[in-house]
Amino acid sequence: MHVSKLLITGTALIACTLSTPALAQSSCALVSPKHSLQKCSEVGQKLLFDMRIARGYAQPGDNDPLWQVQGSAAKVVPINSAWNTNGGRFQWVSPTTTHTNSTVVYSATVNIPEDPYFYDNLKLSISVGADNSVRRVRVNGVVIFMGAKSDINDFKPGNFKFVEKYANNDGGPFKQGCNKIEIDVYNQSGPTGLTVRGALSGKCTKCTTPKP
Repeated sequence: MHVSKLLITGTALIACTLSTPALAQSSCALVSPKHSLQKCSEVGQKLLFDMRIARGYAQPGDNDPLWQVQGSAAKVVPINSAWNTNGGRFQWVSPTTTHTNSTVVYSATVNIPEDPYFYDNLKLSISVGADNSVRRVRVNGVVIFMGAKSDINDFKPGNFKFVEKYANNDGGPFKQGCNKIEIDVYNQSGPTGLTVRGALSGKCTKCTTPKP
């Protein structure tokens, strides 16, 4: 199967054809069209997909427009006085059920419309706060961050975890189509929740040779 890729000539992007059957999936039917990195339209174009909890407009009681918890919609919740909100600018989501001495899995699915190999500096860069602690962050099943079991106050100012992952030479752990980001949160007792700030980003580059 032949798949169209991007080729730069001068300052315009045109299509080039690569014989790469593995790249046949070019879209992500599992998420909203809004949950997608933009397609390239010009050389050097910077692309950014907002990963924030509530994305700046959801209110307490609303389903978060992007994030899920335990496979269901995550609810934006009223601020807990113990959680860092940075003056109200950080919003949190939480499960509707109680979780004691257990792990809660939050997830978001984002479409990458082109093969990540052909982006420049494709990366996930997020700051994560959690009650009680961030234990793991995964991209498509690949662990990109592991927290310490001794961390139990990741909801306080200064304790948020900064997680950054660049695509490797083959584009992994990212892929064309659906990309699932998962965050494991351990809760000791009482309320639990998650807040995320940051983005998936990259820059349009050129298709000069097929992937090795």
